[in-house]
Amino acid sequence: WSPTEKMDWIARFTEASQALFDATEGQLRFGHIYMTDDAWGLGHAEFVVHAFSGTAYATYGGYGNFGMSIQLFEEQRTGDPRTIVHEFGHHAFKLGDEYTGPVQTDEINQNVTPPSYEESPPVYNVVPILPSEIDSQSLQYGYAFLVFSGQIERLIVAEHSSEQVNVFSSFSLNPKSAQGSRIAYQPQYNYSYDQYPDGILIRCRGLGVQSANYCLMERYSTAPGTGVVSEFCSHDNHDPDHDTSHDARHGGMSCWEVIQQVMQDRYAHALSAPNPAVPGQQTSEAPMFFDLVKEARIALVIDRSGSMGHDNKIQGARFGIEQWINSAHQDNDWLSVIWFNETFDTRLALDQIGQGEIDAIIDQVNNVNPGGWTNIRDSLLEAVDQIQSRDGRAAVQAIVLLTDGIHNRPEGGTSIAQAIPTLQDAGIPVYVIALGTPANVDYDALEELVRETGGFINPVGKAEDQDGNPLPPDQQNSLISIHLYIMNSILRNGLVSVGDHTVAGAPPDSDFGKAVSFAGRERLTLKNLARLLGFAGLKTFVKKHNRSYSFSVPFMVEEGASTARFSITYGKSDKFLLFLMDPENNPVDFTPSSNAVLIAPDSPYATAIIRNPKPGLWHAVIVRASTGPAARVNYAAGVENRMIAVHADCDREVEPGMPVTLSAHAAWGDRLSGLRVTASLKGPDGSTHHLVLNDETREEPNSGEYRASFSPQVSGRYTGEVRIVSRGGCIYAGGIHRASHAKHNDKEPVRYDLRSKAPVFIRRLQIYFDAGKRPVPRDLDEGRKGRGDRAPVRERLKGLTPITVKKSRSAPPAKRGK
Repeated sequence: WSPTEKMDWIARFTEASQALFDATEGQLRFGHIYMTDDAWGLGHAEFVVHAFSGTAYATYGGYGNFGMSIQLFEEQRTGDPRTIVHEFGHHAFKLGDEYTGPVQTDEINQNVTPPSYEESPPVYNVVPILPSEIDSQSLQYGYAFLVFSGQIERLIVAEHSSEQVNVFSSFSLNPKSAQGSRIAYQPQYNYSYDQYPDGILIRCRGLGVQSANYCLMERYSTAPGTGVVSEFCSHDNHDPDHDTSHDARHGGMSCWEVIQQVMQDRYAHALSAPNPAVPGQQTSEAPMFFDLVKEARIALVIDRSGSMGHDNKIQGARFGIEQWINSAHQDNDWLSVIWFNETFDTRLALDQIGQGEIDAIIDQVNNVNPGGWTNIRDSLLEAVDQIQSRDGRAAVQAIVLLTDGIHNRPEGGTSIAQAIPTLQDAGIPVYVIALGTPANVDYDALEELVRETGGFINPVGKAEDQDGNPLPPDQQNSLISIHLYIMNSILRNGLVSVGDHTVAGAPPDSDFGKAVSFAGRERLTLKNLARLLGFAGLKTFVKKHNRSYSFSVPFMVEEGASTARFSITYGKSDKFLLFLMDPENNPVDFTPSSNAVLIAPDSPYATAIIRNPKPGLWHAVIVRASTGPAARVNYAAGVENRMIAVHADCDREVEPGMPVTLSAHAAWGDRLSGLRVTASLKGPDGSTHHLVLNDETREEPNSGEYRASFSPQVSGRYTGEVRIVSRGGCIYAGGIHRASHAKHNDKEPVRYDLRSKAPVFIRRLQIYFDAGKRPVPRDLDEGRKGRGDRAPVRERLKGLTPITVKKSRSAPPAKRGK
């Protein structure tokens, strides 16, 4: 953004903070506001501002949830600051609009063609519907909506019956071709239709009621005399006939009553509410604005307690850190590595890592042994200190916590939860890799940590063969290692492929066995591999997903991606080779002069990295280069694109037979609808279940909130993944909400373009839940004490430095309409 745009937004948020303070009787205002551009930190933004025209839009109660935000546009940059407060009411408190009724829909009757459709030119002022049970009187002079190829049109309802809808003017296209074959309605307060005295006037209160003329959730800016609006409604001056959208959402509660309930239930903070609402207090205090630093700061916090010695899990953690430093670390990343038992040992204070330092740093950070107890709380606080040791707040900052046990030190009532307020204040989410089951891991505490900081949790079970038998320790280690890489992709919103494959070893005396044995001295080429496996050309070789001794994995890279990575991990006693084919079926040349590099090709954690990759379908070719018994290789592909933010979640613990709700959403700058969202689950009995998530809600079709319900019948852990696919042609979510806010026109259809430019992309997110009561986890730590030292935190260069705001900008606005 330009300096002028930035200062305009600072002025609007300063004015909006004053308006919020006024509306909440001096109890709430904006404090610290962190600002950045170029989509840095998009998933954690509460407001996303766009440099083009549009209609302000917000989630309902999405405040603090990853990927859920308020969308503001050019109209709001120099417009009424109360719009920000109005949208904040939706987003932070789940308030509904007080000038609309609830959304309702009818199915369009495809077997009826009204006579006006046959005219020349056709007039689409009648929409045939299947028998409807909607109260027709409630819709009169409300809005009717149809979506055509990603554009939503809005007209005024003239008459609604059980079989058809008549509208003023005409839709631009045949309603029978509308998306979804349905028509949606929303009763409205139609201020411009005084000539229709029998129309339904949806609103909170009329002018002159108890000094709060309308509620801020009203259409306050469109009728004469509403410049004085400054309050949320309370019980005594709330909607008397209970017909608004807000009322339908909250069962007759006023806006103030809902705000009180949300603040108490979610934040344990009591607010006193006026009744009736009256003009509130004024303040000269302005928010403090800070620029986020455009960099990533990540702290790896890794368990080295006694329990990590079981099954030699410590070795998998070491391999994972080595792979992270070698191939997941970005050029502008700042990284810290902290091992912990009852104390913490900061092996790498927050630093950038140059190519020449990698081997020495790996040797330094991985020279640890398991032993002692588990102190997660203080290790997290040390990670916060490390991340905050640089000036300012980073646009991307996170803690990756890997643990296999239970917080048990210091003794005397300490807990992981005690670190949460510090993490929240610092704006640092925690991404957890939990090694084990509820029998040995305190999932309840870790899930609270993730939920309250906006992170993610991923469980890692034991590596097993197809018959459920545990695999050797070195293959267990490779599983732990790949999950650290997977978590790196998740925190960057870019996991596109993940899995494992068991591959046979070639007989030593076969041509292929001899060739791969020789590959230790001279790397084979893809052409030679294809010939050895009996293929005439590379194209045919790649398309055969699974052949003896090799297989290929397709992964999609979208347009606009800055980096793509493909990584494999396997047991230290085995050997696999990794190759890539680009979307044009050309082998990737891993040379210093190309935009692709192959990191640690001869290690058990090889990674291919492609800078500025071509968009399209890539293929990784993975070849077993060792003889002997069958062995498993784990793989994952990640793509980086700051414009994309995705999230998936589910209920974590339910009784068998009770429903589990799965949810997901995705944004490409703005929240999307028109996605293909599916989930696959594996039950504790080996059963598989496939679900389709949709974003049709009672309040609004195409809400962008994808959900599905599943009722587990067997006790135990269910694991799986949610797959989010954009096939191109996505639309922005919440079309009816956006179109309702669009400027009025009583002669032509109001058109709102919902079409997004989101590219074709795929993202995957892993999920789990437990059916039945979890056992009390058993502490596996050993009694002997490990030792650790705290590395000095680098001296802070300076504290957070506020942006200088001109006095005229930080003052409340001139008394426009007041």
